[in-house]
Amino acid sequence: MMDVTRYSFNVLWYDRIADQDRPYILSYYPDTREIDMYEVTTKRVFLKKCQYPEFNFADCHVGGTVTIYSRQLKIVGYANDFTCNALSAEKEATCAIVKPHAVAESPIIIADAIISAMQRDLRISRIRMVRFSENDVNAFYEEHIGRPFFPNLAAMVMAGPACVIELIGPNAVLAWRDIIGPTDPSKCDPEKHLRAKYGVDVTSNAFHGSASKEDADRELGIVFKLCPVAAIGCKNNSVMLIQPKFKDYVGHILVGLVNYINKISPDIYLTGINTCIPTVNDLAEVMAAYQGVIPRWSEYIDVFGTGPCIAIEVATHRPSEEINIVEALRTFAGPFEPKIATYLAPQSVRAVYGTDAINNCVFVTDLPEEAELHADFWFRIMPSAGKR
Repeated sequence: MMDVTRYSFNVLWYDRIADQDRPYILSYYPDTREIDMYEVTTKRVFLKKCQYPEFNFADCHVGGTVTIYSRQLKIVGYANDFTCNALSAEKEATCAIVKPHAVAESPIIIADAIISAMQRDLRISRIRMVRFSENDVNAFYEEHIGRPFFPNLAAMVMAGPACVIELIGPNAVLAWRDIIGPTDPSKCDPEKHLRAKYGVDVTSNAFHGSASKEDADRELGIVFKLCPVAAIGCKNNSVMLIQPKFKDYVGHILVGLVNYINKISPDIYLTGINTCIPTVNDLAEVMAAYQGVIPRWSEYIDVFGTGPCIAIEVATHRPSEEINIVEALRTFAGPFEPKIATYLAPQSVRAVYGTDAINNCVFVTDLPEEAELHADFWFRIMPSAGKR
């Protein structure tokens, strides 16, 4: 009899009615793309072994979230030695940060960092634009408190929004540090290291990378407790939500978006990025206005509940009579149906990445009166990745 490969994970499902986490063991069989679940508390089979083609094994790492039949399962550990030995190095996590001075220079730097990481087989698990307070900086850089350079370091980190990213992949800690290069940009290889391109000096060196797996765990625990920044209350903004199966394209989508808005006006800014894990109920609430407008509405919103989505906000201080942000982002996304987008707007996101009307890569705010609601929902109200 042939050995069957099985990866098993300790997972938690948050039961909102009982207000408690319920533990399960989730197993995945890659050869047949089957799954099963075992309920730990009752010691009973919860889900018999069955085909589940939608299962995304790439999200199966400690700290990740997978969705099975609309249940969001938080992976908290490997359930056996085989899974641990097979995946612990392959799915290592690290904390990557694009520092405020680099974010302020251009969001293209965020995109370049993401694309460079992807080229080294590192995937985004979570991404968020945040602002560090003094307490946050002290917690994050606790080992540097009291050193001569710390005041300048703290001032730089608190100067504006930073972009924090959890990267997952083979030997992620060392791989990301090799991508960004030495702490001193002057010692970096211009052909190889990101700090050579974007770093200014030892303090403003554009990027942070965890020094060890232990540091990564501690740092990720800090940065993803920070609230995402966004232009909450802005009267001229819009939100784009990337579907889970397309989140690996976020770097390229960001490049296209930044180039697009720069052509329209220098007064349009990328004001927020946040990884969200919505439930079907969350999606039905925030997209209620589109029921009867979006074809196959129920199927469409279900796609966004299959895993982590990435919300991106753009905004401007100029009035909508001068720059209509909602219309601008709609144009960037392209027609709802990718086949139509291919003919009418071949450079649009949906034409380039979408496959059909359900899997069309992105949802964008379609109604100006919904813009503030969407920003508030995806960047403040919505339980985000890293939070219950």
